[in-house]
Amino acid sequence: MEGDHFLIKGLEVRCILGVYNREREKPQPVRIDLGFPAVNERSEEGTYEPFVDYAKLASVVKTYVKRSKCFLMEDLAEEIAHLCLSKFPLEWVKVRLSKPFAIFGADNVSLEIQRKAK
Repeated sequence: MEGDHFLIKGLEVRCILGVYNREREKPQPVRIDLGFPAVNERSEEGTYEPFVDYAKLASVVKTYVKRSKCFLMEDLAEEIAHLCLSKFPLEWVKVRLSKPFAIFGADNVSLEIQRKAK
């Protein structure tokens, strides 16, 4: 997963995420970073197809995450990766989830995964 790529950084969404009762009572902030390949060349027709509308991708991810109620960051990261790869013409996606305030004295707890399209 090398080469030129986009990075959507710090997409903040409030959702239910966690195993403890206090984490399941009300939505909490989660930050999402998404990396995916950039289009590097034009097609024979002179267009940049396929291309990824990164604003639409961010909107789709935000809508999905707002409704999610995962217990583990690992599960939510996998669901986001699957969503991106199934809804957009991507060869790969990198997903980083961060839970600010998850541990007292730390900026956040993060998980990063990379997945390829099948």
